This record gives sequence, C-alpha cells and structure tokens, in this order.
Amino acid sequence: MEMKARTEWIGLWQGSEDFKNVSHAHEQWMQVTLPVQGTCHFTQENRGYALQQGSGLIQPPGTNHHFHIGERASVIILKVRERGNGGMEAVRPRFEAGARHDIRQSFDAGDVLGRFRHWMLALMQGQALADPLAAQEVENDVLAYVGGLVGAGSQDAPRTAPPKGLTDPHLERALAYMHDCYEQPLSIDELAGIALQSRYHFIRSFREATGKTPY
Repeated sequence: MEMKARTEWIGLWQGSEDFKNVSHAHEQWMQVTLPVQGTCHFTQENRGYALQQGSGLIQPPGTNHHFHIGERASVIILKVRERGNGGMEAVRPRFEAGARHDIRQSFDAGDVLGRFRHWMLALMQGQALADPLAAQEVENDVLAYVGGLVGAGSQDAPRTAPPKGLTDPHLERALAYMHDCYEQPLSIDELAGIALQSRYHFIRSFREATGKTPY
C-alpha cells in the first residue's frame, strides 16, 4: 500500500506491507527515510542497513538507494529540495552530504505518523479549496521537521515557543499588508519579501511573534 503527495518543495510518501523498489537516485532532492513499524532493509551506495522503528537514514541528492519492507512493516519518506528558499538551504545554508547519513537522534514513530496524516489532510483540503497557503504551511512544517532531524535546529521550537509580540517593523508591515489585502490572493513568498526575510524564517518568526501561523 502506498500514500503519496508532492508539492514544489516537498514530497510525502508512506509504504507498507511487503513493498520494495529498484535502485534509484534523486538529483534535486534530499530524502529522509523513517521506519514507523517493523524493519526497513535499506541499501545506500552498496551499503546495507537494517533500519528499525525509530531509526532513520538520510539520502543526500544523487545518492543511489533502494529498500524493501516485509509484512507488518511501514516506512515514511520525507523529501525536500536541497536548494532554494524552500529547500534545505533555508534551514542550513551550508548543508552538505557529509560523512554520516544516519539520523543521530531517535524519533517517535507515533509522532511521525500523526504529522504525516496531518500534512496529507491539510494538502488535500488546500487542494479542494484552491488555497495555495495551505500547501505552503505544510511545506514549512515538513522543512522544519526535517531540519531538526538532520541537526539544523529543533523541529519543535516553532510549536512550543511562547509568543514574543511584534517588535520587528518589517514584520508589522507584512501583517498590515495581510489586513489590507486579505481579499486578494497572497503568498508566503510575497509576505516574506515585505518582511525582508526568507520564506522559512518569515513563517517561523511570524509564529513566534503572534502565536499563529500566517496561514
């Protein structure tokens, strides 16, 4: 069984129940493989890994890999573009392939499943309502979560930081623009430009300042 969704900047995929694929590589994407049930037998650049629930592996762009899972096993894959304002450069400007591709911190399988379902539902609802901000909100959440897994910062910080209040005049200008132009189509990139911030940092700083997301 497979579930998948993709936007300009992220890809979401879940496979289960005796799935396998052939060797391949993603030239423009970084992938994170997260087993959420059972064992994922993964081969990356001719090296084998038996990934257990709660342990993950990073696939930098251009890395050849393939995997298989048996019955009663399931794996979630998150992909983000490596370059550009919506990719890994946004959370880690000097992100490189590096020597270590294992995710050093364990992850909560139930938490990942909950996030995945929330992201998929939000994307479907956004598509049904023709709301581009819904997809951008999911993109930001996935980017922040992946950034935390690969050591680019805490994926939970935006969710737990208390509101700080609007002290940045550029952020205030973006908020005023939202109030004035709410009947017009708005984009995160447009608002981030008004706030003189990158797309990722605008959503994070907006949420920290107001306790809400731009969406």
